Amino acid sequence: MTTLDWSEIGERVREARLTMRMSQEQLAQKTDLDRTMISKIEAGSRRLDALELVRLSRALDMPMGHFLNTPPAVMSHRTPLAEDTVTNSAQISYRLDSSLAAWIREIGMLVSLGTLDLKPIKRYPHKVDGPSAAAEAARWLRGDLGLGASAIDSMAGLSERCGQYVLVTDLPGDGASAVDGDIAAAVVSLSGLPGRRRSTAAHELGHLILGDEYSTDAGVNASRSEREAMIDAFAAELLLPVEVVRRAREANASSRSILVRLAAEYRTSWTLVLRQARAAGLITAGEEKSFVRIRRPMQSSETPWDGPLCPTSAPSVCLRALHTP
Repeated sequence: MTTLDWSEIGERVREARLTMRMSQEQLAQKTDLDRTMISKIEAGSRRLDALELVRLSRALDMPMGHFLNTPPAVMSHRTPLAEDTVTNSAQISYRLDSSLAAWIREIGMLVSLGTLDLKPIKRYPHKVDGPSAAAEAARWLRGDLGLGASAIDSMAGLSERCGQYVLVTDLPGDGASAVDGDIAAAVVSLSGLPGRRRSTAAHELGHLILGDEYSTDAGVNASRSEREAMIDAFAAELLLPVEVVRRAREANASSRSILVRLAAEYRTSWTLVLRQARAAGLITAGEEKSFVRIRRPMQSSETPWDGPLCPTSAPSVCLRALHTP
């Protein structure tokens, strides 16, 4: 990542202010600067000294690196924020992207210090043009990693084996991922139930394995909803193969009992289990709709996260030092 120029720094100050739903006047009050000064900073016509940057960073709840470093190229393609386009979704996405960019910088620092050896990035070697092909890619990955049809013990550990390093954050939302050179990283939010977090991690891994939306035929030729449908199919098949559900229906038990057992064994969300059960022919469309209204009965006993908050191969003392104010 390279250092931004003053106009780019000003633009990132403006975007961060918008995500906080602040006016220039409100930001000026929080930083003890004049409103005209804030306006000039955002326009790139006024430089910042170190103390002013610290004040802006604190007021906007962003690390200083967010204002000083260029984000990964794939993140720079995302829709810029404007005064009239800042929704809750855009705000959450921007903050997750900022956390992701900071995480990529920290991984790069660990590599430069010689404390982390990057794993090679895995890519699916065949064309993916729809959900069926994406599910086949998940089966390929399971075979390549020697997982067979077994439950995944740790999504964080599996992602690292594929060259993607996962950081868990307390920011709202789901997750985000990007590749910057030879560094592949993802952030996953702690919000939501454990099954959803595992689905999010699998989803972000799918972006890596299948390729990002700017560099693949599927990404260029498909709409965003079509791309997401492919990634969802990959994540579902990775976490709970349809063949496992097909074999489970041979058991002498009710469909709901089978699904509850599979959800517990494979540690997935209830929605994902229903999706795979429908694909396997275990339940009908009507049963799927009725089961959606049933709250899965083991959520209170599930663990909060299935793996480390950072790469398992990185020394914990180094990571703690990086996150210490």
